[in-house]
Amino acid sequence: MLYHSLKSRLARLASVSALGILVLAPPVTLNAQEEDQEEYDHFFQGWSGRLDLGYTYQSGRTNRNELTLRGQADREAGRNKYRAIAEYVYGEQKVDTDDGTTTIKSSDRYGANFRWRRTLSEYFFTQSLTSYEVDQVRGVKQRAEQNLSLGYQYLYTDTFEASVGPGFTAQYNRELGVEAGMNYMATAFQDFIWNITDAYKFEEDSTFLVNVEDSDDYIYRFNAGLVGTVTESINMSIRYNFLYENQAPPGVDRSEHRLVTSIGYSF
Repeated sequence: MLYHSLKSRLARLASVSALGILVLAPPVTLNAQEEDQEEYDHFFQGWSGRLDLGYTYQSGRTNRNELTLRGQADREAGRNKYRAIAEYVYGEQKVDTDDGTTTIKSSDRYGANFRWRRTLSEYFFTQSLTSYEVDQVRGVKQRAEQNLSLGYQYLYTDTFEASVGPGFTAQYNRELGVEAGMNYMATAFQDFIWNITDAYKFEEDSTFLVNVEDSDDYIYRFNAGLVGTVTESINMSIRYNFLYENQAPPGVDRSEHRLVTSIGYSF
């Protein structure tokens, strides 16, 4: 049952990812500089990335199976940096009931995001981040976000990279137990990269969003991962994801933790 309907869900996820990239591809303008013109003409070339597969099996007090698929692609050209991420998580868990043992979904989530950063000066850049997610277990039927931010890169060396910045996010939310509609969120983000060695890299980022009309409606997202290169094409990673939503639907926990170990293919 773990892989039931996996094919159709992956097809929908791929469609969402492709749509995000197509929508956010920078248009060609007659006034573009020669450097930018070449960048626009070759937007779909020069990408690098990786595909990760993670699987969790737990037995004993809790019997649980969980599959995680994650893809990431990056491209840097001139003053522009692009990153596209798509992820699918599905899990099942056996629980004891009065009628015996039954299987329920413990995870059922897919989503994608696309980030475009454009350098303004040595330290400052603009950022556009578009994301979409569906999470059946948390009751999120649809959530689409468009963020615009001004970033400050205060650290940039061969070993470390770090940046912070404020922004604004328009969020469309359709969630169980919550009236569907638009939310407007003040946003702050930070990210950090540590190139430990040629084979190991640590990545971390977090985002805080708060509703400008209701300060009790806020969201905190934290992601961290250690990626190690096994061969030129094979890598292994361990990732930790934390999500906290102060206003969650009835019956849904405010916080969520996930620790995933994956093996990946780099391209």
